[in-house]
Amino acid sequence: MATKSKNTATIALPSLEAVQVKAKLAYAKGAVAFGEIKGFTKGNIEAVVESGKILGSGLRDIGTVYAAEGRGAVQTANADLKALTSVKSAGELVELNAKLLGRNLDAMFKFGAEQSQAVLKLAKQASLPLTKRLDIATDTIRKVA
Repeated sequence: MATKSKNTATIALPSLEAVQVKAKLAYAKGAVAFGEIKGFTKGNIEAVVESGKILGSGLRDIGTVYAAEGRGAVQTANADLKALTSVKSAGELVELNAKLLGRNLDAMFKFGAEQSQAVLKLAKQASLPLTKRLDIATDTIRKVA
C-alpha cells in the first residue's frame, strides 16, 4: 500500500506543478491586460475632458455672439420704433414696414445660417478627441481579432 501512495504522489506532483505554472502565466497575462485596460480607460477619460473643454469654450463663444446680437436687436428695434412714429401717411407706413420686414428677415436668415455653421463646426471640434479614441479602440480590436 505504501508503494501505491508513493506512486500517486509522484504522479500528482508534476500535474500540480503544471497547474501552478499555468495559473502564474494566466495571472501575468491578466495583469498585463489590466494595465492596458487601465491605460485605455485613462485615455478615454482624458478625451472626454478635452471634448468638454472644447464644447464649453465654444458654447461660451456662441453665447457671446447671441448676447451681442440681442443688444443689436434692441437698438435696431428702438430705431425702428422712432422711424415708425415719424411716419406721416399710410403710404409711408406701408413702405417703411415693408423695408423693415425685408431687412429683418434677411438679418434673421443670415444670422441663422451663420449660427448653424458655428454649431456644426463646434460639434465636429468637440467630437474629435472622442473620435480619436474610438479609432484607437477599433484598431486594437482589429489587432486582437
